[in-house]
Amino acid sequence: MNPLAWGAVMEPKDWVSSGLAALALVVAVAGLSVAARSARAADRSATEAARSADAAERQAEASERQAAAAEAGIAPSGTAEEPPPVRWTLTRVGKIAYRLRNIGRAKATGVRVAGLPADAAWLVRFTGGADVAAGHSVDVTVLSVMGTAVVALEVSWGDGDSEVLPVGD
Repeated sequence: MNPLAWGAVMEPKDWVSSGLAALALVVAVAGLSVAARSARAADRSATEAARSADAAERQAEASERQAAAAEAGIAPSGTAEEPPPVRWTLTRVGKIAYRLRNIGRAKATGVRVAGLPADAAWLVRFTGGADVAAGHSVDVTVLSVMGTAVVALEVSWGDGDSEVLPVGD
């Protein structure tokens, strides 16, 4: 039989080779998609980590200023020592449970809690009222899922006031 007369005929080994090549192409494209998603997530995570580090640095500088003022016998405000209107502490009380306490001197209204980095925000459950009086606390649950973890909580209240608290032991 003349192959030119009937057109090219593929043998079984040619079909197998073509099928494997097509499968390899599909796997490569899927790998590229996963790699691109991972790169975007890494960029977001790095941005949020930088924000968290920046907030921690600001907090450390404020603590140093307070310590220096206390050594000098001067209140941070320059008058009588009093806490800020709203200030927060975060205390771990269980494996995934935290207590968020308002240690300021005023009631915080419209309290919202979000997890950082932003792609881990869905791991935070805030079970408390929208208002937290001075000296009172609310419960926050922080979950952890393989590869995704909340590194800090951003607590916001009122007309745009906010504070970032690191999540840890």
